[in-house]
Amino acid sequence: MKKTTIFFLLTGILTMAVGGIGSAIFYQRAQTTMIEHINDSYTIKNKDKIKTLNLKLSGNADYVIQGTTDSDVSMEARSSVTEPLKGSLDVEESGDTLTVSVNGKQSNGTFDNFRFGFHIESSQIVLTVPNDIDIINISDDASSYIDLSNFSNKEISMKLKNSDVSASSLASEKVKITGKSSDINFWGDSKIDELTIETEHGQIDLNNFVGSSVDLSTSSGDIYLSEVKSTTTNITSKNGEISLYNLRGEADVSGNNGSIYLYGEEFPDKLNATMEHGDIELSLYGEIKNLAIDIDTDLGDKEIFGEERSSYTIGSGKNEFNLKTKTGDINVYGDYYYDEEYTDED
Repeated sequence: MKKTTIFFLLTGILTMAVGGIGSAIFYQRAQTTMIEHINDSYTIKNKDKIKTLNLKLSGNADYVIQGTTDSDVSMEARSSVTEPLKGSLDVEESGDTLTVSVNGKQSNGTFDNFRFGFHIESSQIVLTVPNDIDIINISDDASSYIDLSNFSNKEISMKLKNSDVSASSLASEKVKITGKSSDINFWGDSKIDELTIETEHGQIDLNNFVGSSVDLSTSSGDIYLSEVKSTTTNITSKNGEISLYNLRGEADVSGNNGSIYLYGEEFPDKLNATMEHGDIELSLYGEIKNLAIDIDTDLGDKEIFGEERSSYTIGSGKNEFNLKTKTGDINVYGDYYYDEEYTDED
């Protein structure tokens, strides 16, 4: 009896294993056959004369825009046949200006209730354009996601409505991005002399960035910086949290409603942080030298390195932090300081 039970048990397990392998192979083959590709390209006739690229995006498709070293503009649309993505590419040369119009429309799907798992999450339009055209202007009449990477030129300008943006590996003299309801994320190594990002309703993230001038603002949204080195940094958020990790250079940070957090082992040479209604918190790790801190709050607690006080100086005080809020607490934390070397002006 036991041998019979074991036999049927092993047979059942073997059947399930074979069925699982077969299902996986069938799924992969079915998914491959259900991918639809649309390709189009254009070779620029007078590449040496082109100084400006106007790139116009429309539709509801996601876009991946990549810079290349050749003289072609190419488009690849990749999608599932159950949710087809239709893309069109139009290119026009006029004098020193190249105008590229791309329309990507993602349908809602014919078999929304019967997908059987064959849904391609990476449906998108991949667009490649020359990366060395002096001025690149990108505008969208879309509601989508835009990934921008691998450009090295003088100027990039993006005017967005509702699209979110992710940018990486940019080396330009000037980059300006404006949006209405857009989350904007810079990641990867980018080096830009002048960076300006403005969004009315959206979050701004800036990571691993080097520049001379950084200007970030949002009316409603959080701002996060990590490993940013800039000669000057200006940050404004009317309603939202501002978080700064290892920020170097000189910085002016302000907000109306929210909180300001600065932390890390590296920090600005000079910092002016002002919040109308909200807390300011600094966590300074490692050895602190030549630092002067002044804090002021009308309604709230003030604490520097574990003690209630309004100012603190160590060494020459050449690095200056001025922190101010009308209603809120201000706290400065640190794991290293000399009690005997500070001067308390209270």
